[in-house]
Amino acid sequence: MKPNIRYAFISVYDTEKTGELIKFARRLIQEGYTIVSSGGTASYLEEYEVPVTTVESITGLGSMFKGRVKTIHPAVASGMVATEEMVPELEEHEYVWFDVAYVTFYPLGNELAREGSTLESCLEKTDVGGPTAIQLTCKGRDRIVLVEPSQIEPVINWLDEGRPNESDFKFMLETRALDVCAEYGALVASIRHLKRPADLN
Repeated sequence: MKPNIRYAFISVYDTEKTGELIKFARRLIQEGYTIVSSGGTASYLEEYEVPVTTVESITGLGSMFKGRVKTIHPAVASGMVATEEMVPELEEHEYVWFDVAYVTFYPLGNELAREGSTLESCLEKTDVGGPTAIQLTCKGRDRIVLVEPSQIEPVINWLDEGRPNESDFKFMLETRALDVCAEYGALVASIRHLKRPADLN
């Protein structure tokens, strides 16, 4: 059985920090979720008086390695990837269960297309934590997974309707999320074909 206290992980890129995000976060709170976020997303939600639990308060660690390591931690990853039969182990470690993940990735295509961009600059802009969080959540199954702002309204409507056809709806969300991860992965791989290391130029 899933834990009674449910958590939602939200981490979105700057352009997705909009009124729709606030509306979604508040709707999740109405559903009984505790919002967990980090960095700019947490600050944005707090600015609009949305209660937020920071990732740092769960992991006990701040952002590390110039921001490259924030959410990739057992205290976060475990609650995304665990299945129901793993809940006792999750509770043994005092980790939380993430039932929702709304994550958007850094728009790497913008950096790749920018005049003067390099392999190094593209690698620096490559999102690692976002795709990892989404793939963990999809492997955990039976979650609400969003990767695009356009999904917010349909998910809110689905919640308002009482979560009809829950398994099918979540499966649809997971499938789209993995499609986006695959597209992003292909974009990351394309960097190597389009950019050369500075020392080879």
